[in-house]
Amino acid sequence: MGEGRASGVPWGDGLGKGDFGRLEGKISSNRPLRAILTKRARAAVRTKDTYLSALSQRLAARHGKKRAIIAVAHAIMVSVFPMLSRNAPYHELGGNYFDERRRHDTVDRLTSRIEHLGYRVPLEPLPTAAA
Repeated sequence: MGEGRASGVPWGDGLGKGDFGRLEGKISSNRPLRAILTKRARAAVRTKDTYLSALSQRLAARHGKKRAIIAVAHAIMVSVFPMLSRNAPYHELGGNYFDERRRHDTVDRLTSRIEHLGYRVPLEPLPTAAA
């Protein structure tokens, strides 16, 4: 089985964008693997304050629940494959990963929404807790 992605995930999982694995006009995706991963994705979406649930909420708002489930299943596949091949532990990014990734943009977006409602709020960073 060849490796068709930079992440080292073998092709044919049936989850990747445009990943059809066509052989002689037939689609050759791994249906059992897809079924298992989508089942796990549905369970992961229901967890609280995790990266996978945050990813699902972001994608479901724009693309719908079904496509969000497939995207979460793909994210699981992309993260599990290196863990199994390198025997590395899972590193949870957290439910606020997308907010923290672009903190300044999030603050600007929310501030403009408040101002659009007719309020002005001066923003000051909270002091960090001393150890």
